[in-house]
Amino acid sequence: MNKGESIDNGQLGVKVIDVLPKECECMSCEPTYPRVKIAFYRPSDNKILCEGEFQGNASLEVMAKCDPGMGISHIAINAINTKEKWVSFDLRK
Repeated sequence: MNKGESIDNGQLGVKVIDVLPKECECMSCEPTYPRVKIAFYRPSDNKILCEGEFQGNASLEVMAKCDPGMGISHIAINAINTKEKWVSFDLRK
């Protein structure tokens, strides 16, 4: 999905808020990895249920404070392209 795009299944929606490049704020700091900011929302009223910044595999409950009853519990980031501003990910129960 590209930055700004969203998709839903009628019960839960996912929107890519931003695609963030790696950062290194000082010469002695370890650089961060690219990451993506994703929001989960209810399609009926577009209410944001939770959101977080992700890289790799993550628990939505831990990283984005999502309700476990939402129907998905994990996200797996497969690829992040910071130049073209897109991300490939899988959602898991």
